Amino acid sequence: MIWDDDIGIGTIDGILDAAECAVHIDRAERAGFAAAPIITGFGEVIAEDVRNNTRVMIDDFALAATIWERARDRLPVVLDGRQAIAMNERFRYYRCRRGSASTGTPTPASGAPTARRASSPSSCT
Repeated sequence: MIWDDDIGIGTIDGILDAAECAVHIDRAERAGFAAAPIITGFGEVIAEDVRNNTRVMIDDFALAATIWERARDRLPVVLDGRQAIAMNERFRYYRCRRGSASTGTPTPASGAPTARRASSPSSCT
């Protein structure tokens, strides 16, 4: 696992193979991407100066269980004082085009604002 403490995000290589990635990309495309709102004190709003990518969310308990089984032995036992017991069933697929950005969004691990700018279209890796 590769972990970035600055933004509170980690990656694990090899959880999905190329064919599985293609299935997920197709699934997200068929579901349809839409502007990704942010949560504010006034509710959800589209704020392209903060987030100008698109997103689709799909709940899939079976996929969460499959990924959990593949990843569990490669995850930290405890992270930020919390123990992982399962994978979240809500999968968020983001479409990031060259130059798209997501800024000021708190990350789950650190709570600190982040600034990310895509340099190329997203892919499943």
